[in-house]
Amino acid sequence: MKKGRIVRKALMAIALACAAGAAAAQPIPLTNGRPVTVNSSGEPTLQSILDGLFGASWGSVLANQSPFGLWRSATSAATTIPTIVAEFAANAPINRFGIWFGTDASNVFTYDLLLGPSTVGTNAAISILNGSMTVGSSNIADCAVLGGGKVNCGSASNALITPDRFGFYFQTGNGNRAFSIDALNPGSTPRVLSFQQGSTTNWALAYEDAGDWDFNDMVVKIESIAPVPEASTLALMLSGLGVVALATRRRARSKAA
Repeated sequence: MKKGRIVRKALMAIALACAAGAAAAQPIPLTNGRPVTVNSSGEPTLQSILDGLFGASWGSVLANQSPFGLWRSATSAATTIPTIVAEFAANAPINRFGIWFGTDASNVFTYDLLLGPSTVGTNAAISILNGSMTVGSSNIADCAVLGGGKVNCGSASNALITPDRFGFYFQTGNGNRAFSIDALNPGSTPRVLSFQQGSTTNWALAYEDAGDWDFNDMVVKIESIAPVPEASTLALMLSGLGVVALATRRRARSKAA
């Protein structure tokens, strides 16, 4: 009897621990609610910035806001290149741009890419593998390791690093970060807008830091990324692959017969 009670208590303790762990976990969503209002100020508008980047006929900053805030590498080499294309912020000398990995809001790995001294045209070349990442630049003199201070060149290792799921963030000197997924921001406030150049793998991320909501405080172009597919989309893709595989097997059996 005692052994039975001990076993039951142990099982109950395990169940409670699992339940507590499940309750503490906060899965990070893949998308944001869009669109949000983009204001004008005395500075160049976000529309004019993106027109210059993508071409005048690409779309509108209201109608073409993407809901996506998590991406994956779109190249076999798992390399992507963020480049600053505009910055109109009082915090420009201390703003940073970085990449983050994770599936749970309570466990996110972050790495600063573009540092405060970075200016328009500064780029960071990122190579991502499962568990590791290397950061460099087309202009090696910009690397912080050589004293340039514009790009945080180096390498990082963490179990969360994967080329199949990552997001980006902007950060001011006080350490406050604005993530590409609203759910990670205080009050789930939209601070980063994402835009895709047609059906290409080129994207632009636009950041708001001060509260005038013109989203031109830093704009970064990122090459060779694609949105992480929704679970339903992925299921349809896998289902389609299964149908193709079945048809292939049937054709093979028919030929053998």
